[in-house]
Formats: sequence, C-alpha cells, structure tokens
Amino acid sequence: MEKVLDNENYYFLYQGITQSIGMEAYIIGDKNGKDLKPPFPYYVKRNNLGNNFLNIFDKSKEVNRKIKNVIQTLDSRLSRFYLGMLEKEQLAK
Repeated sequence: MEKVLDNENYYFLYQGITQSIGMEAYIIGDKNGKDLKPPFPYYVKRNNLGNNFLNIFDKSKEVNRKIKNVIQTLDSRLSRFYLGMLEKEQLAK
C-alpha cells in the first residue's frame, strides 16, 4: 500500500554515500532523495573511531551504540544550527 504525504516538506534519514564528498554516512535527504546542502548539517559519518574501539570489546551492543551516537550527533548539530539561525534572526531585527 502506497502512502501519500500531503505536506511538501518531509525528509528522510538513510544510510548511504554523500553525493557531495562520497563519504559513507547517515544522510538527511529531501523527498526526491537528494542530500540537503550546507550550511544545514545533513550527514553524520558512519565510522566513528570511538565506537569502533568499544566494539572490539563488546560486539553485542554495536548496532545500538552506533544508532544512539548518530541520533545524539544529529540532534546536537541540528540544535546548534537552529539556535544559530534564531540568533541571526534576532540580530537582523
């Protein structure tokens, strides 16, 4: 069954290779599958040295650790981006 979204503004988070720099990452793309562009924080690298080190000792938590790290990183970057945009808007007034 195909779902139709009424709102034109929706995005996807997918695992792939960035179109701009060819890096393996979790990427935010638009409804047409195109990567978002800077200055918007549109990707998080898949390979994280800290996670790779921890996974040597405990493979059982590997997937959860990666997803948790991706979500935390994206949340932090999106929050900083949003707050920066609000600050620019306030300064423009």
